[in-house]
Amino acid sequence: MRRYKINNIMKGKMMMKYYAYGSCTNLNSFNETLNTGGFDGQYKIISVGRSEGYKLAFTRKMNSSSGALDIIESAGDYVLGVVYEIPDAAISTINKREGYPTAYKHLKINVSLGEEKLEVLTYVVVDKHREEVCPSKEYYNRVLEGMKNRFPKTYINQYFISHYNEKFGGTESLLGESNLYHDADHDAQFKKQSLGVIEENELFYRLLR
Repeated sequence: MRRYKINNIMKGKMMMKYYAYGSCTNLNSFNETLNTGGFDGQYKIISVGRSEGYKLAFTRKMNSSSGALDIIESAGDYVLGVVYEIPDAAISTINKREGYPTAYKHLKINVSLGEEKLEVLTYVVVDKHREEVCPSKEYYNRVLEGMKNRFPKTYINQYFISHYNEKFGGTESLLGESNLYHDADHDAQFKKQSLGVIEENELFYRLLR
């Protein structure tokens, strides 16, 4: 099994691997953040990464008193996330979005891309609420739209929608039959990149389906 480090050099720039599991899976939202720091479009989607022994949880209480996602240790569960390659300098822009270092802190983890392991940087909540905090509908929809374009429906239904309904008494509908990347047609840029990811990681794509 091959392992890859978090940093490399591309076209004279130091690049790093950033792992997004929540609202930054939404490509429009993520690129808007990069644009605020002058990094508009300066990213590459590497693949979908799977981190074992974690699960999603709304442990972050924002200033608005609504919740935001975190990943917490949980044996037997897993989290899917988008692995982005971004310039090292862009991490300061993402730090501002995530409220680093008081709201979220950095965590380096290894994620699986099929048979390969990749070291990535992600964010986890610093002050975790024991009782999960209900997110705003706007936040929920932003995350859902991002996930729908990247992850299989079985994962979204179990670890996001059903979890939300059970924790907060929600009545959100589960997703119907669909496949990974099925809903990406509206986003030509992501569609082009995701097709390349599927070709490069055919085994992993088959496993996710």
